[in-house]
Amino acid sequence: MGASSTSSAIDARAAREAAEWLVRIQCEPQDAGQAQALARWRAADPQHEAAWQRAELVMGRVGTATAPSGNGAALGPLGAAALRDAGSARRRATTQLLAALIVAGPAGYLAWRAGPWSAWSADVRTATGERRELQLPDDSRMQLDTGSAVDIAFTAMERRLVLRAGAVWIQTAADAAGRPFLVQTPQGTALALGTRYAARILDDESTLVVVREGAVQLRPARGRRARAR
Repeated sequence: MGASSTSSAIDARAAREAAEWLVRIQCEPQDAGQAQALARWRAADPQHEAAWQRAELVMGRVGTATAPSGNGAALGPLGAAALRDAGSARRRATTQLLAALIVAGPAGYLAWRAGPWSAWSADVRTATGERRELQLPDDSRMQLDTGSAVDIAFTAMERRLVLRAGAVWIQTAADAAGRPFLVQTPQGTALALGTRYAARILDDESTLVVVREGAVQLRPARGRRARAR
């Protein structure tokens, strides 16, 4: 008889391996050999099967583990972190977080949703009391406030920062390709129009934008508030 995925304790090693399988099927090309290898792993030990059942339960809330897209999209807020090579720090952090959620089960997922855990896998983050200043690839400058986290998403079409927590100050540089510079938060997006400005996520689930020089164009998300001064 198989172990229950909801009531039995999950072995930490099995949870780690299940998390590695989740990331692998989301972020690597799919083939029959991989599916067969996963089936063999599940059948090799009752703890493996229990861990996989728990993983599917967790991913039913975070995303969809059983219908992989091959691009990490089903991992939801974890997907961007997982789209790296197998040895990357972000992929390791994603795997560790998934393993912890598998061990903790649904209650752990609820705690994760209620807490600032999505900031763990951000490109750049600061601890409490720490501040960091960075030069971005386009020569813009970014200062990250204490307890903050941001993803850097520069493409051929745009320059985008995704603020996960805290606050960031920006001094934009001219871009030879004319790409817009945007700072995205859960409440919306601020488009820089040649400027120095800051964005801060507030406790009341709004975003405060402070403009020091130039101007910004605010694009609030539906049902959200963005404030500028």
